[in-house]
Amino acid sequence: MLPRMTRTARALALVLVVGGAASLAAQAAWLPDEAERAMAGQLADRLTSISKPRDPAGLAEATRKIVQAVRGQLESWTAQGALDKAPAFPMLKMPSANNRHLDAMARYQLCNLVLFRQFESAADAQDRRVGAFGLTAVTMAVVYLMPPFVAAGGNPDRVEAFLTGAPMERVNTDIQQKPDLLAHVERQCEPIVGELLSTAF
Repeated sequence: MLPRMTRTARALALVLVVGGAASLAAQAAWLPDEAERAMAGQLADRLTSISKPRDPAGLAEATRKIVQAVRGQLESWTAQGALDKAPAFPMLKMPSANNRHLDAMARYQLCNLVLFRQFESAADAQDRRVGAFGLTAVTMAVVYLMPPFVAAGGNPDRVEAFLTGAPMERVNTDIQQKPDLLAHVERQCEPIVGELLSTAF
């Protein structure tokens, strides 16, 4: 079964709290050092839950480098590129926030839904690792869109409200109940996850 949207969205909200919404309002500070460390630490924890590392310090350094690589990839896209690359789901009836940044965040976050399922449920350890890496990369894409959203007058409180609201929960339920929709989301998300991580390894 897929994790509920509220679980992934609340995890995102915790990331935003670490950095502070005020800090994220400035593009130059979209991922403050504290938030970068938190993202790397979360990835290390997920990887450790799959297999205990022989060198925890080495893992911490490696995950920090992965986060930095994804950060560089996103910054090379620019905010407009992140908007343009947000996955589309033609088989789904996605709710609209009537805001291009928030709508793009929701599409990225839908990828997190299936990645969380992969991380939690895959039988193969390597598949679980791919899910963990993907969760980090896609969450960073959502966070990257926060500064332009706020700069355009968006209220940060709207993010969690939209991602956890009833319309998105209906999409979540449809995906849980219909394997063809789950497969569709996985197909649409795979290219963007690969691109986000393309410079990380």
